[in-house]
Amino acid sequence: ANFELESAYLERDKLLGRLKTVISLADELLESRESTQEQFLSHILEKALYEIPTADYGSISVTEGGVWKFVCTAGHNIEKLNKLNLKSHMMVLVPEVSVVEDWNKINQVSMNQNTYEQFSSAVKPVKSSLVAPLRTDKGQIGNLALDIAKESKEIFSSNDIEVMRAFASLTSVFLKLHEYERTKKDISEQIIFAMVRMMELYDNYTKGHSMRVAKIASEIGRLMSLSEHTIKNLYWTGLVHDIGKLLIPKRILNKKDALSDEEYEIVKKHTVWGYEVLNSSPILQEIAVYVLHHHEHWDGTGYPDHLENDRIELVSRIISVADSFEAMISDRAYRKAFSVEYAFSEIESCSGSQFDSAVVRVFVYNKHRILERGSERELR
Repeated sequence: ANFELESAYLERDKLLGRLKTVISLADELLESRESTQEQFLSHILEKALYEIPTADYGSISVTEGGVWKFVCTAGHNIEKLNKLNLKSHMMVLVPEVSVVEDWNKINQVSMNQNTYEQFSSAVKPVKSSLVAPLRTDKGQIGNLALDIAKESKEIFSSNDIEVMRAFASLTSVFLKLHEYERTKKDISEQIIFAMVRMMELYDNYTKGHSMRVAKIASEIGRLMSLSEHTIKNLYWTGLVHDIGKLLIPKRILNKKDALSDEEYEIVKKHTVWGYEVLNSSPILQEIAVYVLHHHEHWDGTGYPDHLENDRIELVSRIISVADSFEAMISDRAYRKAFSVEYAFSEIESCSGSQFDSAVVRVFVYNKHRILERGSERELR
């Protein structure tokens, strides 16, 4: 009786540990927007193999654009598998979590002999597999599979099946989120590029300016070892930083003479107008504040809020440098372009007053890389 009780406690502890793993993965899922599909699914597979030690190998595969793609594997040769360019219809789909005997052999039905031989050489021989369907709003799009080696005497237990259900649910949720984020990203990009095209049609002198600012700013971000998320924000902010200029009368925007005080005050409003336009979209709200503050100065003499030092968002401080530099080396209605060397010296001379000196240091020190990868211009 004591032995049975002890076994029950051990089984309970094991299940508790598995539950904690699933919960921790659920937490990670909520923070997974920074992860690539491969990173998060590899983590899922690794944890699944750890919590179901009965299995020796495993894989997560999905169908994308008519192709059966292996996202991650353990034991099997992922490079060989993906080089086969397997078609979606070749993937055998299971309706629910199931233990399948000789899973690899079942795939022979959907493949010709040559493809099956190459497939077999890329996968480990297996006795049985625990296979779970992966679903999104589009329906079933793949499988999570854990495999027992051909020579093993292990078998999958009912507990293994329950744990696999939890892992499959988490994986499906991630894939749904990933699909949603990708759709949202596509929509965001279309909106932003439409705005940039409108801006360029409205103001001939800014054609290409926004794209070059975006490239310079994102390159500065990479050189400063900022996160991928911040680098993306730098790129998108660079593209739309001048969108508020659509509301400035053309006669002021393209004026060849010096602006009057009144006209200059109107020009300065473009940061606020840009913020208001972007902030009205839930998709673009995050970058709206960076647009609002891209003309703030490190010493507090900028506009519209007269912020100083690190009260100005880092993205805005970087955009300020990229925008000023690119504007100097471009033709404008009221002047011809300055030389690249002159522009660099001007940026450096305004370090600590107009610009964040930390950003300027990185910018000036890496001038050739900035020009090569950012501005698409040659040194004048």
